Amino acid sequence: MAPWGDAKLVFCFLLITCCCTEVLGQMAMDCCLTVKNKTIEQQLIIDYHQQSSGQGCAIDAMILVTRKGKNLCTPADELWVHRVVSHVNQLKKQCKKRFQKLRCKGVKLE
Repeated sequence: MAPWGDAKLVFCFLLITCCCTEVLGQMAMDCCLTVKNKTIEQQLIIDYHQQSSGQGCAIDAMILVTRKGKNLCTPADELWVHRVVSHVNQLKKQCKKRFQKLRCKGVKLE
């Protein structure tokens, strides 16, 4: 009787493990579905992150985060987007050295 009990226990363990990995594999990601190639004032952007098509999303995009917390999907390969990213990196450096109340409001320091 004991060998069958062990087999049932192992079977239940495998079943639970398979179900959990299936559920984790189906978790939804927050991805940009389209991008808008409309220039945005650098002063409105306080953060960014890159979305890659090979990491669960359908398209490549640069997600710009505004001071009001909105995510804007932009094309990652545009020159104006690279300028905004450079501006944000410079802003983060300046705010890390010397915090300025208005200019650094909402900026996430790394």
